Amino acid sequence: MNRTSSKNPSIKRRITYLVLLILFLFIGTESLLSILYYQNYGGSPLAIIGLFRKLKDRSLEQTSTEKNYWAHQLARPDASDIVNRRIADEVMSSNGFQYQPWIGYSAMNFSGQYIHINGLIRNSSPDFCKGTNSDTLRIYFFGGSTLFGFNVADHETIPSQFVKLLRESGVQSTIQVFNYGIPTYYSYHELMLLTQLYFNGHRPDFLIFLDGLNDLIGVRASARRVSFIDYKFKETFKTDLQWGNPAYRDSFKYIISPNADTDLEKLSDTLYHQYLSTRSAIEKIALAYESKSFFFIQPVPYYKYPAQKTDPLCDKERKLQFEYTYPKLEEEEKRSNNLFFLGNMLEHESGTPFIDGYHYSPSFSKKIAAQIFAHVKPYLEKTPQ
Repeated sequence: MNRTSSKNPSIKRRITYLVLLILFLFIGTESLLSILYYQNYGGSPLAIIGLFRKLKDRSLEQTSTEKNYWAHQLARPDASDIVNRRIADEVMSSNGFQYQPWIGYSAMNFSGQYIHINGLIRNSSPDFCKGTNSDTLRIYFFGGSTLFGFNVADHETIPSQFVKLLRESGVQSTIQVFNYGIPTYYSYHELMLLTQLYFNGHRPDFLIFLDGLNDLIGVRASARRVSFIDYKFKETFKTDLQWGNPAYRDSFKYIISPNADTDLEKLSDTLYHQYLSTRSAIEKIALAYESKSFFFIQPVPYYKYPAQKTDPLCDKERKLQFEYTYPKLEEEEKRSNNLFFLGNMLEHESGTPFIDGYHYSPSFSKKIAAQIFAHVKPYLEKTPQ
């Protein structure tokens, strides 16, 4: 009896000491972290929680970065691992927007080894064909991030590939190409940009538009004819939006996610007619300024791509608005002399057409440039010098 009673207090004391030791270590660690990491983790209830969250975020970021490196190597197999990593790093470093009067924003200025952005223009490399003279023909390319060339180097973009094809062809004209592709832009935003350029004295000879993805994927933006980051402007002026509204925390996720009760077929019809009216407006203003316009409907992973589910890089979701709208646009090509449907290009594709969810690989950018060049070349040959 005495032995039992003498052991119990000892066990209790040990447990008590252990609890006190853990509590002491926790308080000491928390105090130290609060001093050392207060600025970084001040938003968490405890500094320790903030530390673990930061470590978790870094781990996820490293995993995402390595996955991105792998995607570049897969889409650019002939390049060294060092080159692929440098391009991928520059893409991430240059991935941002800057303010532009009237049109809202453009890709931010950046100058690296593989990526150069200045104002509204992403450098094409090369950008000239046949040298320069007073009779140079100027070709302006418009589109979103796929035309801009997200995740590829300057010399791998569609406009750059277009110039390379020009150099290899028998076209004798002196031609300069400008890449006015801007991430998140769609046809209506491009109309605003074109108008701004005309009013500022630009006089392009040819206009090439590559659209389809952003017009249909950003249903909450294009249906209302507002920019993809319209919510940011609303936040700035605090109109129609309360600060911290959860619906606007992830703008891209929000704009590509229609309400569950949305009639997608009816919405798709609206987007289809809005694209046609925007295209008509571009044609009219281009005609007034004596520019020849061409419109290309781009290939997307959501339409006639049999390998979508097995493609290791492209988006796997099914987006019905493309299935509703793209057949109509394909029919529209038959009624037009300057609208060309490239939406079928993935139907028999066996290579690596994408470098991420929906941006094109260098090799597929070249194929798209070849299709555009084939339609534009006859007009370049007819242009008097």
